[in-house]
Amino acid sequence: DAAKHFNVLGGAIGLVTAPLNILKSGFDTFMGMLEIQVFDRVAQGVWAFGESMIETNVALENFNTRMRTLIGDEAPAFSVWLDDFATKTPFTLSGLREASQTLTAFGINAHEALPALTSIAASMGVDIPTAAKAMADATMGRTMMLRMDLGLSDEKLKQFGARFEKNGTIIKDSIVPAIEAMGNSKQYVDGMARAMNTWTGIT
Repeated sequence: DAAKHFNVLGGAIGLVTAPLNILKSGFDTFMGMLEIQVFDRVAQGVWAFGESMIETNVALENFNTRMRTLIGDEAPAFSVWLDDFATKTPFTLSGLREASQTLTAFGINAHEALPALTSIAASMGVDIPTAAKAMADATMGRTMMLRMDLGLSDEKLKQFGARFEKNGTIIKDSIVPAIEAMGNSKQYVDGMARAMNTWTGIT
């Protein structure tokens, strides 16, 4: 009888442990798959970070090369200044670099013009490369882009010191002073502050 009960007990234990073993095997398999997924995610993150760093360095080198061609030995110092300046604006560093190249290529001192231009662009919700193209276009005597993209009519430009020929063409050497005066006015300084407090500005 004892042997019979023992066999019955053993069978019952077997019935209980068999599903447990199956469950354990499944759990081990699941954990193995989870570890692989976690490893893959970590590896992907490390790879993405590495790619990002490489892209960042390449972008910086390309920018410095172009700016050195445009302004010579002043390029490295300008690049350092721009990196710091970018943190005080709602615009991306890449956008500011593009704007800098556009302005410089058209003979505009980007170091002098960018602070005021960013205030105007931020106030009007316009990206800085577009604003730079509008300002550069004005050096060719055309104010259409300033008017269309930045809302700067000829009358408003005149209020801040811009001068025009009798035929309506803006005088080149009056553009930068007018933009600087405008960008430093309360209207646009306040507009920049508001842009910095938006999610776009924060990011």
